[in-house]
Amino acid sequence: MSDEARTQAAFTPPGAAPKEPPGARHLARRRYEAGVWSVPLALAPSFLLAALLGVPTPLEPLVEAVMQLTPVALANVVLEALGNFARTAALLGAIAICLPVGGLMALAAPDSPIDAPDGQQSDSLALRRARWATVAALALGVSVPLALGSAYAWEAVSALLAGALFLPALVLVRRAQARIVYPIRAAARAGDTSRRAFLRRAAGSVVTVAGAVALGTFDLWSGAIGAVVGRGETLRHLFAFTPPAPRQPGFPLAGEEPEVTPVARFYRISKNEADPQILPAEWSLRVTGAVNRPLTLSYADLLALPRVDAYVTLRCVDNPPAGHLMSNAYWSGVSLAALLERAGAHASAVGLVMRAPDAYDEIVPIAEARGPTALLAYGMNGATLPWKHGGPVRALVPGFYGFKNVKWVEALEVVTTATTGYWARRGWTAKYLHSIARIDVWHARAGGLEVGGVAFTGARGVSAVQVRVDGGAWQLARLNAPALALDAWVQWRVELSLAPGQHQLTARVIDGGGIPQDAASTNIYPDGSTGLHTVTVMV
Repeated sequence: MSDEARTQAAFTPPGAAPKEPPGARHLARRRYEAGVWSVPLALAPSFLLAALLGVPTPLEPLVEAVMQLTPVALANVVLEALGNFARTAALLGAIAICLPVGGLMALAAPDSPIDAPDGQQSDSLALRRARWATVAALALGVSVPLALGSAYAWEAVSALLAGALFLPALVLVRRAQARIVYPIRAAARAGDTSRRAFLRRAAGSVVTVAGAVALGTFDLWSGAIGAVVGRGETLRHLFAFTPPAPRQPGFPLAGEEPEVTPVARFYRISKNEADPQILPAEWSLRVTGAVNRPLTLSYADLLALPRVDAYVTLRCVDNPPAGHLMSNAYWSGVSLAALLERAGAHASAVGLVMRAPDAYDEIVPIAEARGPTALLAYGMNGATLPWKHGGPVRALVPGFYGFKNVKWVEALEVVTTATTGYWARRGWTAKYLHSIARIDVWHARAGGLEVGGVAFTGARGVSAVQVRVDGGAWQLARLNAPALALDAWVQWRVELSLAPGQHQLTARVIDGGGIPQDAASTNIYPDGSTGLHTVTVMV
């Protein structure tokens, strides 16, 4: 009699008839359960490899696929609700998809010896080997699409590694089932209903969930591992930077956002569940296409070129009129116009395609790329650019929504025929920023309220901000003028005389050309939202 069979017999209640061998459905459930438990164990080494090498996890293509299949309206709700945690949630969702896939693959495995009387299996040795080979083939087959969809060679390797490790992980889990889980359950059936026994019975599921959560927080712990092995981010000061003092009295209003957003508070949105981590020494830029002199520049080459500094506000296309996916910083970098001139861009050029290593690309009109503040930015608020904001180098083309300002840019291609970028190929039509005036704070004062916020019109400038009460006449607000730059937001404030009670406040901005903000309310998809920000206040 095998050890497993003795264990099963040992937990048969005294005087009770020996239990019948488990039925086919019960055996399938055991195999499925083992497959689910094996998934985090198989993924863990591949996630560790990705962290060591600074590449995304092998599940990045799955996350990407889920994002594309998610209705835009639902994706925007999730993004607004979860903020920066949305990326972790996306990875957890991908892992959750993998768990039942692992269970289904494990159904092809042979039964454990404990599932047969006296440990004797009806399947021949050849058949058992064939079933194990089938599991291995299925696991590798699942990993191949992930490898093919990877943006990095080592990301593809980690995907294949996860597939190769599923079979050994399943074998280990099946042994744990036979030696630990089933005896514990047998003890429970024999009358051991203690709290400790219950916890032991739940151990497999708890470990699986804990493993999935640990993998899902990859973006948090991978940075620490990278730092230990020498891939950590080292930011350095480029020059002393202090945000400028207000140009008008009374600014900023208490509780209002700072005029220059600290780097730690600058909004962050990414299509990736794990962003590229590129060291400056590893970064290079290629300038190709319709140019006379193709260029290849290193990070040191870029820093040796004349530096341009500019205040530029970025706004995410997912940002509604009341949203806070908008921030302002002092950027440092190299003029795109100077770089295009150095490469000898052809007169027939119509656009500049910018590409990143995460399979992301966008295009901007060549005239905009030649703008005075269009940069290849390597600095932010006087320090080098962090990874999470596109470091070591990102593109910065004012006037466009944030997604046009490609992070981790590594290639520029001058084109003579218009093409579409990553998000345009997915149905988005948004390009240039819509004007926005946002109400951020309001404070009681004698006879009413003082109200403040920010206004932004892209590259068109802000000429005025107006506020109305309960749908009445528009009242002019004071601006913290002159603005830091044409491409930067402007703080505003107004004092309102209000009777006690409830009121509705609405704000709008007038751009530099005298055009008021669009009052029509539209959805974020596909062209970015429009409409006026309205809040309800009590005096």
